[in-house]
Amino acid sequence: MRIQILLALCSASVALSACAPKNSPPESDAGKKAAMTAQPAVAVTPAVPAPAPTTPADAGMPEDTQATAFGKGTFERADGKLASFTFDANYTRSGPVTGNISYTVFLDEGKIDLSAKVICGHYDMDTKRAWVGGEITENRSNHSAYQDGDYATGGNLWFRFEESETHPDPAAKIADMSFGSKDGATAFCDAKGWSADGLVDLSDQGAVIIFALPDVTG
Repeated sequence: MRIQILLALCSASVALSACAPKNSPPESDAGKKAAMTAQPAVAVTPAVPAPAPTTPADAGMPEDTQATAFGKGTFERADGKLASFTFDANYTRSGPVTGNISYTVFLDEGKIDLSAKVICGHYDMDTKRAWVGGEITENRSNHSAYQDGDYATGGNLWFRFEESETHPDPAAKIADMSFGSKDGATAFCDAKGWSADGLVDLSDQGAVIIFALPDVTG
């Protein structure tokens, strides 16, 4: 997988840079004499880079993960405010979907700041579309309208997105978070509804990606 190759390259790069010899000016006679009488230095063994993950479990995902989606970025909401988000969703062959979501918006009256665990989802590799639903696990909002009810711990949120390659332009598309009471996310995931309405472009710094993993169950 691309992730493994990138991790391996990064590890090798760090190791090489740490071990590369440094150029230094010629040592003076006084310096040489001082070095001969100094206490012997303690040898330091360079750290061995950790191996790149080779299975879903090595990467912290469930063993039977068949696809993973993740993203990070900023987009403009319908009210003109910028929303920042991160998420990862691991779709398994046995059914459960796991992962995490964060969502932050700065409004004039305060901040929306939520964390959630992924509880459901679906993906379509042909269209590069995905649906993600979650349950709020922490609410750090200081905006009074976003502290209780559907936004409280235990409330549900959900969203959908498309990878950029499904469009003639390079921008990925994402829908803003929707919020509701318990079971709202599950109903959204099961319906797998799709519409271009409400989809917005991510910022240039944002990205959403779906990776299908090879079947290693044998």
